[in-house]
Amino acid sequence: MYRIQNKVKSIAGMIILMMISTAIYSQNLVEFISNKKYGFKNATGKVIVPPIYTAVNQFSEGLVAVYLGGKWDEFGEFLNGGKWGFIDNSGKKIITPKYDDVGVFTEGLCSVVFFNNPVNKRGLWGFINKTGKVIIPFQFDEKGYFKDGLAEVKVDGRLYYIDKTGKEVVKPQDTTLTIVDDVNPKYKNGGAFEQQKFISANLQAQYKDKLNGTRSTSYLEIIIGTDGKVREAKVLRGVNPEADSDLLRVVKMLEFIPEVRMGKKFEVKYTLNYIW
Repeated sequence: MYRIQNKVKSIAGMIILMMISTAIYSQNLVEFISNKKYGFKNATGKVIVPPIYTAVNQFSEGLVAVYLGGKWDEFGEFLNGGKWGFIDNSGKKIITPKYDDVGVFTEGLCSVVFFNNPVNKRGLWGFINKTGKVIIPFQFDEKGYFKDGLAEVKVDGRLYYIDKTGKEVVKPQDTTLTIVDDVNPKYKNGGAFEQQKFISANLQAQYKDKLNGTRSTSYLEIIIGTDGKVREAKVLRGVNPEADSDLLRVVKMLEFIPEVRMGKKFEVKYTLNYIW
């Protein structure tokens, strides 16, 4: 009888663990596209969020930025007419769409901006927490990301570090650090638009023609060497094996301005998103 009771308890425990695992797994939402709009499904394929968003970012710390309304410009580079907000990994709206651009959550904070000049996409950036409360006021020229309690920001062209209260601090120098992931690398031959144009121009037509206009997104992790050339590249999430393989080929042709800090060269780890 004792063995039977223990066996029953063991089976019950396994069932509970399976139920918990299934519940967690089902909350890992996956984006999908219908009529050029984004929605989210769970792991079983059930639609959790209907396709109402013009664009979406990657999940970070349990939240994902979603763009409601508006449309892409003719070059497919900028969004106009809508606003960014956030939903959680159950599909619940957490922060109402109202921002003109956003970063991603790191260490509980995310940089956001309201454009004061919608034409050239300019405005002052601040930081909010996961409830949408402004923690650090809008005062920075560019978006920033927190890592190890610090974020690099820019005001009137001056770069410096702040802590999570917005106070300027001196970042301790790490003499052993050789690779950084807190920077958006600058394409050697121009900005993001020129980078996108180069990739598009060098992809094989058979893949471009098949995926053109689908707004499908491939996510690649690249490592840029101290010479500005792509040293490594791998697909984090793609659209199909053949197209992603060709995209990898082209991305390895890109060259960036080397990252130099305090006279020292660093390699850069970066997530590159390519919208087909």
